[in-house]
Amino acid sequence: MPRIDLTLSLKLLSGFHIGTGYGLSGTVDSRIVRGHDDLPYIPGSSLKGRLRHHLQEMVEALDLILCTPSSPCQNSRVCPVCNLFGSTIRPGSLFFSDLHLAGEVASLAQWQRQKSEERLGLLFESQNRTQVMVSRRRGVALEKHLFTMEVGGPELAFSGSISGWLEPMDREMFVEGQNMPSDLAFLVGSLGMVTHIGGCKSRGLGRCQIDVLTLRVNDMSISPLSLLRSL
Repeated sequence: MPRIDLTLSLKLLSGFHIGTGYGLSGTVDSRIVRGHDDLPYIPGSSLKGRLRHHLQEMVEALDLILCTPSSPCQNSRVCPVCNLFGSTIRPGSLFFSDLHLAGEVASLAQWQRQKSEERLGLLFESQNRTQVMVSRRRGVALEKHLFTMEVGGPELAFSGSISGWLEPMDREMFVEGQNMPSDLAFLVGSLGMVTHIGGCKSRGLGRCQIDVLTLRVNDMSISPLSLLRSL
């Protein structure tokens, strides 16, 4: 079973909101997720959910085997989605880390933390955005449905990793002189399909770009582009 180690970067191109589900009574209905250091981060579960959604679209477009609630995966019949992300009867074998601030922004954050216990500067300041719920059926604003959310600023860069083991499931491809599980190419392809992350995507939040920085299979470096070209 091949060992997979992938590192990636995610750059936000707009403001974003990945909510905690909690707010500040009378002030903000939904706050963005922050770590113990008060810095924003992107939970690995948020990325995993987006990848699963796009991979399912890819598999359907290619007319490949796809498990459904009425026809779930079995030991002898596992679709790429269940193989990569798991299902109700099959655990996933990949681990999606949280994505933390990267690059010069992360270095500045560490420096500021060492100098002061106060909240970080303007780079990490958020704004409270008040909006109103809209009836999709009637196309009008709903009365008494104002809400306020915390929105993080754009131009932040995050980094994270995906690691684990990937069963070939009799779906292999020849890449750079080696046999590779075809489902790995689907994983890399789904990363390229992610254009938004977090909540309120239809309101223009969470626009992003994901790049694969490194990809190793059994400690051998593989070009993501070569992998996609082999599909």
